[in-house]
Amino acid sequence: LAWYDFENVAGNSVPDRNSKYPATLYSGASATPFGKYGKGLSIPTTGPNNNYARMQVNNALGIEVDGTWTASVWFKKLYPQGRWRTLFRGQGGNHLPIIDRSSDELGYYDNITGRAWIGTGFQMKPADYQQWHHFTLVSDRVKTDYYIDGAHVAWLNQASQTDVYYIGNYSGDQRFAEVLDDVRVYDRAFDSGEVQQLHLSGMRTSSTETHTFTLVSGDGDDDNDAFTL
Repeated sequence: LAWYDFENVAGNSVPDRNSKYPATLYSGASATPFGKYGKGLSIPTTGPNNNYARMQVNNALGIEVDGTWTASVWFKKLYPQGRWRTLFRGQGGNHLPIIDRSSDELGYYDNITGRAWIGTGFQMKPADYQQWHHFTLVSDRVKTDYYIDGAHVAWLNQASQTDVYYIGNYSGDQRFAEVLDDVRVYDRAFDSGEVQQLHLSGMRTSSTETHTFTLVSGDGDDDNDAFTL
């Protein structure tokens, strides 16, 4: 449905690589060269009105989801306790994921059916999320599953069927993390294997090989040598 890599942000305008849901940066949110893959989205800690810093989808209805969808993001430097921390919020009113302001519990806030706060029991301590981590949520119309770094960590028996409109914060001062990158929204529910592959596709690894070379003199005598690369 939508894919934001932040590589071609122009001013406050954020293109969607799928060309369907462009977005706008508000209240000090900006592109940063220190993303996971180059540029990323900065949700700053200080500055006038930066507590409202966010990305907002231009479409008045947001990114429309029908209850069966997947969303993922790389994030770094999770914000501390004291405020709710919202990653995605819809025009319809649901917050997911959202982290409790006092206990660091990962959950969901339901403004549609009136269930309000729904906790999962899983704790996301800010000290554990100061480096890059990958978050994925999967909704299948019946429940929502949460994954971190490809591993399933929590679920709840509620699924949002409205939209994704705010990303990285809600306008009411609920910043999620200082830096985001590679935000994606899909129109189907991934299985656990696909979630793991999505995470691994973002892990830039390098392999090393060892080669040993032997230097041999033309006479085949004792002054041969070897070196390793």
